[in-house]
Amino acid sequence: MQNIRRVLATDGRAVVLVPHGPQIQGTLDEVLGHRRRYTAASLQQLAEQAGFRVQQTILFNRTGWPAWWLNGKVLKRRSFGLGQIVALNALTPMFRRIDEHLPFPPLSFIAILEPRKNCQEASR
Repeated sequence: MQNIRRVLATDGRAVVLVPHGPQIQGTLDEVLGHRRRYTAASLQQLAEQAGFRVQQTILFNRTGWPAWWLNGKVLKRRSFGLGQIVALNALTPMFRRIDEHLPFPPLSFIAILEPRKNCQEASR
């Protein structure tokens, strides 16, 4: 975050995609290099420490939550099977339409960050 903050234009915004849900941290996260899964509060705290304000968050991929939990947390797999990937690719257009209506937490979220004004002045 500090590297992003350092190179971002004064009036720029950073768009970051992060994994959501610390309670499902598992083997799939290890394989992908995820050191942590975030909550909105933990990402906000990290962003603020780096001099950002979270302007907006977009929660998505509720359909992936059960599969991620099952494969990475319960079965401790280190990859998805080819059949799962093919099915996911085929079903993604439908999933996009129903995602926000599903009862699962989001698997990921996008945060739009902007530099806090007082941090810009303090870093000069």
